[in-house]
Amino acid sequence: MGKDIYEAIKPEQSNVKTQKIKKPVNKDSLIIGIVVAVVLLLTVGIVAYYFWGVNNQILVAYNGGNITRGEYEAVYRYWAPQLVYYGYDANLVDDIIVDEILLNQVMYNKATEAGYTLSEEDKKTVDDEFANKDSITALRSSGINPEILKDFFYKNAVVSAYLKEYEEKATTEQVKNYILETEGEKADLNLYKTRHILIMVDEEATDEEKAAAKKEAESLLAKVKKGEDLAELAKEHSDDTGTKTDGGAFDMVNNDTVDEDYRKAVLTLKPGKLYNTVVESSFGYFIIKLESIQKDGRLTNTADISYYVNDYIDETIMAAFDPETEQNKKQLEKVAAVAAKLNSEIGIVSSSEE
Repeated sequence: MGKDIYEAIKPEQSNVKTQKIKKPVNKDSLIIGIVVAVVLLLTVGIVAYYFWGVNNQILVAYNGGNITRGEYEAVYRYWAPQLVYYGYDANLVDDIIVDEILLNQVMYNKATEAGYTLSEEDKKTVDDEFANKDSITALRSSGINPEILKDFFYKNAVVSAYLKEYEEKATTEQVKNYILETEGEKADLNLYKTRHILIMVDEEATDEEKAAAKKEAESLLAKVKKGEDLAELAKEHSDDTGTKTDGGAFDMVNNDTVDEDYRKAVLTLKPGKLYNTVVESSFGYFIIKLESIQKDGRLTNTADISYYVNDYIDETIMAAFDPETEQNKKQLEKVAAVAAKLNSEIGIVSSSEE
């Protein structure tokens, strides 16, 4: 096995004996040295205890676990600036972060109960993200604890795998029951395959601007009626960024989640028919075509299945943490106070302060 480590660092023995010279001890400097050492030890201990205590302070207790201040701060510092950048109101970010952590932790508990664990592939993906020294330095300089954040992403990977399989295993009967429970026994289960072009009108548009948008929509409608391809025109002209790359394709469900003017127009059409005029709505002017009706199509519709899964998530989290109870309202007040402090430190301002 080679040399023992202590033997390896031990100085070589010399045959020449050196005389040990005793130096006089300065008692005053000895006492001062001891005092300084004790003060340093106490200071380090107090700082370490403070940070340990703050990081492990329970910010939100829920049925089955808790959110520590360290966890909340790490996720908040990481995500809050991004949320505000993408348009979320800074006044709502504190609750959004709580919801995200609750989802991660509560659903992680459900996932582990169901036997899900972190796969080697997912672990490697997360580890690779945290292997870059520059990234870790950047996180630390932003006040983010990389280990806490890494643990959050480990759990998130397990939750994602669990929910993906939960969605894949959803039966048509389960989705049907969810729709009927949510929308009533007379809910329309059909899926309306439509295609459209939207010429958007801003809420504060002048009459002239509205007239110009309507004229453009009517011009495009005339082209479609003459035989030009609606899908190609949608790719080129539609203001609906969510559908234009697919040529305006939109799977419509007949409920109040869809713009009422759009929905009413579609329900008057037979499959393969184009609505005869442009349809004015709160978004602007639509050109609409109903391509087909898929009977009971909602039972296999991706969006409806996602709503079904989200309902399961909401019910699970609500069982663990009901934000309307007095106790939990007080906890959320504590969260808001921490978020306000973090906002000040990070430099986030609410919409009322802008």
